[in-house]
Amino acid sequence: MKKTLVSIASLAALISGTSAMAASLTNYESSDQTVIITEGNNKTTVTLAPENMVDEICMQGCLLELPNGDEYEIAANEIASIEGGKIYIDGIIDESTEGSPPKN
Repeated sequence: MKKTLVSIASLAALISGTSAMAASLTNYESSDQTVIITEGNNKTTVTLAPENMVDEICMQGCLLELPNGDEYEIAANEIASIEGGKIYIDGIIDESTEGSPPKN
């Protein structure tokens, strides 16, 4: 799957409306990664061990900040990961199938 750096498109998705979904973030680095999550006026610091994920973040979109100061905006419907010292968008949560049984 081709990965895309978090970009202005993410900001556009954030501005376009709110959602009942929440984003997720997975650490694919070989060491712990600390991220500051800013959603509105709330800031939370999360440390992710390698191959671990935090979900149900960014209910209305948020700003993720890495220790090097790089900031990334993600929308509530995005699946993101930390790789190579950057945050990437891996996909979009499909609201129409969320919670639906698997199709045969």
